[in-house]
Amino acid sequence: MAHESSSAKRAPIPQRGPQAPRFIVIEGPLRVGKTTLAKILAERLHARRIYDCEDNPFLADFYKEKPGSALRAQMYFLMERQKRVREALAVEAPGPVLSDFLMEKDRIFANLNLNDEELKLYERYYEAMTADIPPPDLVIYLQAKPEVLISSSAAKTCSNCSAGCKIPSRARNTSFRSAPRNSCNPVLLPVVVFFLRPIE
Repeated sequence: MAHESSSAKRAPIPQRGPQAPRFIVIEGPLRVGKTTLAKILAERLHARRIYDCEDNPFLADFYKEKPGSALRAQMYFLMERQKRVREALAVEAPGPVLSDFLMEKDRIFANLNLNDEELKLYERYYEAMTADIPPPDLVIYLQAKPEVLISSSAAKTCSNCSAGCKIPSRARNTSFRSAPRNSCNPVLLPVVVFFLRPIE
């Protein structure tokens, strides 16, 4: 009886509810609306933004397909992106952190644009620079039909290129279905996918 009495008086263990994501990433093809959605969510959630790198000085040569330009452009993106993520996550402040790029995207573009020797060098730096960066708590992935993306980017020209230089189609159509050639450690992330349609 004493055992039953003590059990009956025992306070229930409080159940902790799901934790709100602290590190949120918005991803998708170019011109799908990542920055626009990031701006809206940042205002609603009072989140700190991580902006993607848009001032890569090596892109002009890359679009002109100059030898060695792909590696230089990719290494610049890698160094700049990991620095921005690292600095944002190091700040102890209330509210989530919201980024409109995923670090793994850098690796996918490297696999598309670099030759085997360049990729080996890139992978060494990628592993060293991102090993201690935590994965996002949530990835919001935006999708749209190719014709919608092409229409959205038709008037978008590269500010680093000469007049009339358009963003290459291989960059526009890259998606996360592309797997790194030498990847043996797939990244599993909680992803919410939204398919965008043009407004009638």
